Amino acid sequence: LKLALFYIHIMAKQINDIGKKVIDISALVDVFEAQEGEIQQIIGKTGNGKTYEGTRRAWDYLISGYTVYTTWRLILPDYYDEREQKEIVLFKTIFWKKQFYKFNLKDNWKFLDIDRPDLVEFLAGLTDCIVFLDEGQDVFDSYEGTGMSKTKRKSLTRTRHLRKTLIIISQRPQAVAVTARANVTFFYKCVKTKAWWWPFKPYFKVYRTEEMDNTNLPIWEDLQTEWQAPMWHSHFAKNYIYDMYNSWYLRAGVPKSQTVSFEAFNLNVFEKVMLLFMHTKKKELISKENLLQLEKENSEKFKQLTSIEIPIAKKKPSDFLLKLVGEKAKGKIRQISNPPEKGSVREAKVKKDIIRKKQG
Repeated sequence: LKLALFYIHIMAKQINDIGKKVIDISALVDVFEAQEGEIQQIIGKTGNGKTYEGTRRAWDYLISGYTVYTTWRLILPDYYDEREQKEIVLFKTIFWKKQFYKFNLKDNWKFLDIDRPDLVEFLAGLTDCIVFLDEGQDVFDSYEGTGMSKTKRKSLTRTRHLRKTLIIISQRPQAVAVTARANVTFFYKCVKTKAWWWPFKPYFKVYRTEEMDNTNLPIWEDLQTEWQAPMWHSHFAKNYIYDMYNSWYLRAGVPKSQTVSFEAFNLNVFEKVMLLFMHTKKKELISKENLLQLEKENSEKFKQLTSIEIPIAKKKPSDFLLKLVGEKAKGKIRQISNPPEKGSVREAKVKKDIIRKKQG
């Protein structure tokens, strides 16, 4: 009877009624102090789970008491209460931990618009947070080279002391500016595959390396020493992570530029059986009439292109050419390239020279 009453008492209470609320939390603020800042880069081919990995990490940071910025919108609950998590309750019961935390996710997560004009200045001023930059090459473009602004360089080189962690997501490391790559602590490569023992769900593998070559690109393997970057994390895809974000967020609000033209037909079983035994004619990809018309149009276009006259500029021979041919041919070339005008003094001199050469 006592157990039954105890069970009824528990069921009548709400989770918010369990435990005594700590009024003065000033002593607990340091528990959730941000870690020392760094720069990380997540890379991977299209569809290999880069945004998924970013969302998974953002969630882990949020439920651990960090302030998180992401350049894509997250679909989150209003709060995360450790009292609702059975595994946390069991762990803290076994190890005699008495404090449980409730995080306001709407306040601790903030959306960062990657297209805002003052993005670089805003990033440089952030402290004590985790910042995820999806399509990070749009912010730290490799084409900038040495032309990167001083403010942008500060946002990369002053992360540690400001306790700000930048996590740049891009397809390839070389798409990001070399200044950003040079300050990366760890590179992470996402690979989407399927597990042989359960091929019905996507299986993600994440490899990590801190080795870089002379161009600040990550090294994933060394054929001479047979070294390979270790696998840092692997797991099956989780539906609750998929539900937190929309991978097509960049397309949101953009209308279609093309539509597909088609017709639809509903067939019963008898009609489908009829189609199996009916003879279908092979359709020509293009009719003879259309082919002749196409040849005629192409021929007219060719005639128009070949009938265009290209003007050729007449140039006088250069002094260098005159030096090469010598003094004897010099006068002849000048006469050909620059004939004297009729009735001019030069014409009379030319005629006298011709008569003198014939007499001589």
